[in-house]
Amino acid sequence: MDKAQPIVMNLATAYGDAGASMWYIAWSAIDVLCVWCIYKIHTVHDIQVSQLTRYIMVCFLSLCALQFMRYADRAVFDTNLLIAIYKYVIVSINISVVPFAVYWFVKDIQATKKGIVL
Repeated sequence: MDKAQPIVMNLATAYGDAGASMWYIAWSAIDVLCVWCIYKIHTVHDIQVSQLTRYIMVCFLSLCALQFMRYADRAVFDTNLLIAIYKYVIVSINISVVPFAVYWFVKDIQATKKGIVL
C-alpha cells in the first residue's frame, strides 16, 4: 500500500472532483482485494485460518467500510463530519494488528510448550 499511495494520490489530484472518488474507490478495492487474496491463499493451500488471519481480514473490511463512509460523508453528503474519525481510525486499525499478533503468537508458543496444538 505504501508503493501504491503515490500513484493513487497522483490520480486523485489530477482529476479534481472525480479524484476524491478515485481515492476512496482505489483504497476500498485494495482492501477487498487483500481479503480475497488471503482467503484464496488459505483455500488453495488448505491452510487453517487462524485468529490473527480472521482479525486481519476484519481489519481490511473495516478499512473498506470506513472508506465508503468517508466518501459518502465527503462527496455525497458534503458534511465532512468524519474527518477526525477517518484520520485516526485508519491508523488505529493498522497499529492494532501488532499487539493482537504478539498476543496470539505468545499464546501459540505457550500452547506449544504445553504440548497443546491450537
